[in-house]
Amino acid sequence: MLFAGSLASAQVGIGTVTPHSSAALDVSSTTKGLLLPRMTTLQRNAIVSPATGLVVFDITLNGFYGYNGSTWTQTVFSPTAWSLTGNAGTNATTNFIGTIDNNPLVFRAGNVQAMTIATNGQVTLSGANINAPRFYASRPNAGTRHPAFYAEVSNDATAAYPVNYITANIAAGRIRGNYSFAVDGANARAGNSIAGISYEVSPSRMAFYAGGHPASINDTGLIRMSIGNTGNVGIGGESSAKLTVGSGDVYLNTIGSGVIMKSPDGNCWKVEVSNTGAMTSVPVACP
Repeated sequence: MLFAGSLASAQVGIGTVTPHSSAALDVSSTTKGLLLPRMTTLQRNAIVSPATGLVVFDITLNGFYGYNGSTWTQTVFSPTAWSLTGNAGTNATTNFIGTIDNNPLVFRAGNVQAMTIATNGQVTLSGANINAPRFYASRPNAGTRHPAFYAEVSNDATAAYPVNYITANIAAGRIRGNYSFAVDGANARAGNSIAGISYEVSPSRMAFYAGGHPASINDTGLIRMSIGNTGNVGIGGESSAKLTVGSGDVYLNTIGSGVIMKSPDGNCWKVEVSNTGAMTSVPVACP
């Protein structure tokens, strides 16, 4: 063993006869390392009046810990590191998780990319194919009227409207977008809806379905009402007129109510039914 010391400068060199002038102890080796005291967390915490800067290896937590004058911490070697067990005394102005160059912030789970925050602030959820919702938010509090998810969009007068979009099945299929409702959380997470709103192509229309979950992206059997691109409304089927009732009756249950129609001369007439079932018309102001 090579051991050198200098009383004049109070320096000790191990493995070298020329310890560095800035070091009180200079250990030099190319085959061995420096082994610090190893102890359990209980033994570390039992050290009486530890000196500031005291360093040990905690075999319970499997990591280096240093005493900073008030507490044992793993940030003794890297004071700006984020701890896996939480951080205290942070300042939102200077302490943050993110990037400071022109690269996105990427989150992984199971070594698979799960979320990305682009430098322009756009957030993308991605990852492996899963049989579960990509995003799940529970209600804030039982019995509250506050929503589980809230989004606010503010635009200037030149912004295009609308600004929020739902799209799906772009490559193929009749139904291109869907917003669904389920009877409970379990069915929602399993993808079993009871009603919903869809946008379809061929024909192009907004479709409202109820009574179950469509069997496929081409299943239109549950559609109860539709609104076409031209404003035609269909109840129980598609509509080639402004209002089409595909099956069933139209019921007006308010006495005195009727159907108002405009005549060729521009006057409006309301068609009513009498107590004997006779259809009569009376002039009314056009709506």
